[in-house]
Amino acid sequence: LGLVHRDIKPSNLFVAKQSGQIKILDMGLALLSQEEVPAALTSTGQCFGTPDYMAPEQWSDAHTCDARADLYSLGCTLFFLLVGHPPYHSETHRTAANKMKGHVIDPIPDLLAARSDIPDELNAIYRKLMAKDPKDRFASADQLAEALAPFTRQSKPAPSSPE
Repeated sequence: LGLVHRDIKPSNLFVAKQSGQIKILDMGLALLSQEEVPAALTSTGQCFGTPDYMAPEQWSDAHTCDARADLYSLGCTLFFLLVGHPPYHSETHRTAANKMKGHVIDPIPDLLAARSDIPDELNAIYRKLMAKDPKDRFASADQLAEALAPFTRQSKPAPSSPE
């Protein structure tokens, strides 16, 4: 839809009771297009978001990131859901500056070291979501949904419906 949320994290996701669909909350940092950002609200080169879930490219300029930054944040969220804490969450990564270093430079945290029961296919999806270079991530949320379909009760992604 041309929307970049820029703050995907577990607390901004809600599971609808009836459908089980995941809804995205808090559109306060969402970017619809470069032209629609009020200059007074943000400036070029500014970074914002939640440090535990920010894509590497989002740290340098939140205006240049695209939907693949949200996919990176979903990778961080997947790690959190499976392990119980964000990927760069250690004594080494206590400060925002160290979290930035983790997301931008450090190796992708090993999901299999934290949870040995993760299927190799799901680990591959996680690693692709967490790729440092946006070009190495899924090109779209639709591609991610297709990759995740075997791990759901459905064989294909469910169509969106308003609730």
